Parts: sequence; structure tokens; C-alpha cells
Amino acid sequence: LSDDGRYVLLSIREGCDPVNRLWYCDLQQESNGITGILKWVKLIDNFEGEYDYVTNEGTVFTFKTNRHSPNYRLINIDFTDPEESKWKVLVPEHEKDVLVSVVFVWLLSDNNH
Repeated sequence: LSDDGRYVLLSIREGCDPVNRLWYCDLQQESNGITGILKWVKLIDNFEGEYDYVTNEGTVFTFKTNRHSPNYRLINIDFTDPEESKWKVLVPEHEKDVLVSVVFVWLLSDNNH
């Protein structure tokens, strides 16, 4: 489930290789609630890379991936325009070091009660 509770993400793996398919369902499209089979969108429908969900802001999702980057990189995919050529690299792959985990920081300022 995405951080905002709007999307269900489905990671489909085959064996132990670090690759997965990635499908999602937009729960806002289920106007009458979940009444049957979910309408899955096949965002990534091959086993050519691994995609680990980090966070999202609306339809822009951040993933850690090894697609074209064996040491992993951090990318944004906009679900409204998900073509690979439109992906934005946030943290490029390092030449020697492997990107193992990602932690986001969220700051709140000028908060009055």
C-alpha cells in the first residue's frame, strides 16, 4: 500500500533473482469500494530489473532500482506518464558502491498549535 493509501502495489517475483514485475491498482478508481477483482495496471511487466517502492507524492513514485544500474539508483516514475524515457534519476548509480537502503526526511516548520 502506498504511503498515501491510494495505491496497492504488487511486486511479482520469479525465483531468487533481484528482479520483479510491478503492477498497481488505484483505489480511487474503485468508486463503489472493492467489490471484486481489482483493476491492475501493469507498470513493469517483465523481469529486467528490481523495483523497490520508497515513497510517492501523488502519482510520482520513487523506487530503488537496478534497471540499467547493477549497483542500484533512485528514480521517480510518474504513473500518468510512465515511459522509461521519462523516468527521472534522483540518485545515480555509484561506480563502486551499492545503494542498499533509502531513508527520506520530512521536515515541518512554522507549525503552530
